[in-house]
Amino acid sequence: YNSALQEGGGIYSSGQSVLCNCAFITNKASYFGGAMSSHRSKAMVTGCTFVKNSSDGHAGGVCLAQDSSTFTNCIFIDNSAPLYLAGGSSLGGGLCVWDQGDTILTNCGFFENSAGMGGGVFIGGSSIPKLSNCIFSNNLAADRGGGIFILHDDCHPLLVNCTVVGNRSRLSGCGINNSPNGSPVLTNCILWNNTDGSKMSESEQVS
Repeated sequence: YNSALQEGGGIYSSGQSVLCNCAFITNKASYFGGAMSSHRSKAMVTGCTFVKNSSDGHAGGVCLAQDSSTFTNCIFIDNSAPLYLAGGSSLGGGLCVWDQGDTILTNCGFFENSAGMGGGVFIGGSSIPKLSNCIFSNNLAADRGGGIFILHDDCHPLLVNCTVVGNRSRLSGCGINNSPNGSPVLTNCILWNNTDGSKMSESEQVS
């Protein structure tokens, strides 16, 4: 167990870190990135697990800002940011990509993470991440975007061969929420059984 008064409870990266087969468990940050915070970095993260990390602000698991890091074969499980924050919603239970981030995630899984918006992943700030062969399952958002939340039309994430299933949120876009007018590109993806607890219409899968 490690903690940080500001960000990066487990590790803070601003260079070209290489992390292989590491486990980040029950770390905590007061503001951003319970397990890891990475700014302007090109970290290579492979085969790592992020479990039960938390933040009192945003990004319970990992926070990436202006970041070009790559994550391959990584698992994010039960990471959390507060479901409710005074004056707004927390962003990104498992992962938050922010401020022109062009992160690449390949073969990653997000399970049972939670936040106010973007239970699995939050994408904002003109970011253009690429997610390939990733799974988002059983993540929870108190507001919108149980699986993924995409903020504003200047965000252009690319999702290829991804599965978004069984995620929950209170409002629409329980699988993927674009608010307002996010512009993701989805290729060969599955969205199924995402729900607000009472229905599983098309607007609950993506809106």
